Amino acid sequence: MADASLTGPSPGKKKNRTSVVQRVREEIAPTVESMGFVLWDVELVKEGSELDLVVTVDKKDGVSITDCENVSRAIDPIIDRLDPIAEPYCLEVSSAGLERNLKTPGQISAYLGEKVLLGFYAPADSGSMKGRRSAEARLISLGDGVLTVEYENETVALETSGISRIRTLIPDDAFDIKDEDTDPPPSGTENAADERKEK
Repeated sequence: MADASLTGPSPGKKKNRTSVVQRVREEIAPTVESMGFVLWDVELVKEGSELDLVVTVDKKDGVSITDCENVSRAIDPIIDRLDPIAEPYCLEVSSAGLERNLKTPGQISAYLGEKVLLGFYAPADSGSMKGRRSAEARLISLGDGVLTVEYENETVALETSGISRIRTLIPDDAFDIKDEDTDPPPSGTENAADERKEK
């Protein structure tokens, strides 16, 4: 089973959505992984009157729009059989992109040493971060519910329960184009296969 999420919606909203997200993740993971992709995230996102079930995938050599469409076609019947959501919603499959949210211990551990954007539920009360609702910092370590980062040359320990988001930053050289490059630089996120589900 995938690592439990350490960050995300506020505790009340998170509790209400966890069951649906976990059920969908468990059912579609074998299919997604058999196609050569990593199931990066599953989210239930409410924006106004619109409800989106967002499935994010990743692959070592990148994810194309065609890949997203293929994954969508493969998991759509699985989700239909599961029928986890009582109201109309849109199934969206997207790539993780260069800027991606880190939620599980495994995802965070893979980016130790990298600089990320942190978001907090309430203003931080630790060290030089005190009073900030967000900050760019370098990941140092994760353990026992505490994320240790480097911020303005200071080591700061943060409780993961107070972190709403950890998002990677696009490297400075991500869009450097060499003479032999013929493809355009990668985009942050490629979305595809939006399908509205009417109940």
